[in-house]
Amino acid sequence: MGLLSGKKFFICDVDGTIFDRMPFYTEVFVDICTLCGIESENARRHFIQSAGYPIFTQFEICFSLEGVEHDAEIVKKCGEDFWASTKNAPAPLFSGARETLIKFHELGMTLFATSGSNDDELKVLFANNSLPSFSLILGSSRIPKGVEHIRIFADHLCMPMEQFATLAILFGDGPTDMRIAKECGIVGVGLTTTTTAQALISAGATITIPSLSKALAI
Repeated sequence: MGLLSGKKFFICDVDGTIFDRMPFYTEVFVDICTLCGIESENARRHFIQSAGYPIFTQFEICFSLEGVEHDAEIVKKCGEDFWASTKNAPAPLFSGARETLIKFHELGMTLFATSGSNDDELKVLFANNSLPSFSLILGSSRIPKGVEHIRIFADHLCMPMEQFATLAILFGDGPTDMRIAKECGIVGVGLTTTTTAQALISAGATITIPSLSKALAI
């Protein structure tokens, strides 16, 4: 049965994986960075390469790599401007995403979502799109996306992290998603909806697919 054999826990990123908001998010990020004196193409590259981190971390990474003087207040202001500008962003589902999630749920897998977005926004987003029940949906309002999200998933099931990792599979579109999976010892499946297969493999992806709709084929 391939990579899905024996897996009980399905973990996925949100934007770029379930919802197609990354193109819109990218342009908002670029616009804010341009106002800070960063070349648009450089800002675009940094945003994509850091996809999966909370937005404040993405600004911090971009400013540091571009040598732009900044402090915590500037990063906070840019992050707040980003969320204000994207609050009512269109959130179309990727073709086949809902059906794929329903199928995994019907197969008896427990679903988890991890995101760099805001917690409250994610709950509304999932509720408004008739998605199957997720055991936990974690954004980055209180706990930034990363290994700690995976640990919370394991704790939610009262299961040791190491055991959880062997039974889980993680789907995401960013190199950060694949690095998190690799650090936790979880099989990482990279979706080439945001960046290249090579970038995802280099970050630790076991395999890449073009979209979540192809997940069952692995």
